[in-house]
Amino acid sequence: MSDMIKYCVYCQPKSKKSAHRAGVSKNGKPFLYLSTEQKKWESDVSTVLSMQRIESEYPCVDYECWARILIYRQYNRLADLSNLIQSIEDALQRAGCIENDRLIKSLDGSRVYHGVNGNEARFEVTLAPFIDGRI
Repeated sequence: MSDMIKYCVYCQPKSKKSAHRAGVSKNGKPFLYLSTEQKKWESDVSTVLSMQRIESEYPCVDYECWARILIYRQYNRLADLSNLIQSIEDALQRAGCIENDRLIKSLDGSRVYHGVNGNEARFEVTLAPFIDGRI
């Protein structure tokens, strides 16, 4: 299908949930913020995604779509798929690959694979227009 958009980024995918740190504002109210490491990961990944989008001449997805996100992790330690996907969706939005990650209506076939060779750690994203009832 020619409407499919594909990205592949070689890096160790990071979970968004474990990236938050607790802080206290000047008013004494507690709040959560992203760790420096997570901010750097998201910035680096967004740069790579943005370059791929420009080189491939992919448009910014501004319509409802489905996504398949395949995640290949170096570590055997289990990670929560939904948290990994959330950080990738945020990077896609930051890179301008998708206008808003709320436009992703389905995550058909998304998977996480553990224990791959360190050089092969990556994530692959496929986006296509969402068609209700698609199997």
